[in-house]
Amino acid sequence: MMKKDKFFQQGPHDPEAFRIASLVVAFIYDRMTIAEERELDEWVEASLENQLLFEQLIDRFKQQEWLAEIDVINAEATLQKARKGIGIPNRK
Repeated sequence: MMKKDKFFQQGPHDPEAFRIASLVVAFIYDRMTIAEERELDEWVEASLENQLLFEQLIDRFKQQEWLAEIDVINAEATLQKARKGIGIPNRK
């Protein structure tokens, strides 16, 4: 089984990961076009790894965990940009 960490290894700037995430969000909120449904279906059917990841993404409990992680990632990135903007060095 895939660890949730693998999903985030590509990073928030990976266009393919971002596109798939956008499709999954549209699926969860039932706001997909027919073309988007086909695109997501093709991605899910492309590999067992994709199927497992999709199942994890739509699981309500996993959604909450991952959304919290994304909020942390976004908050950290925003803080780093703000520090850079006002000339404060980033701390690791």
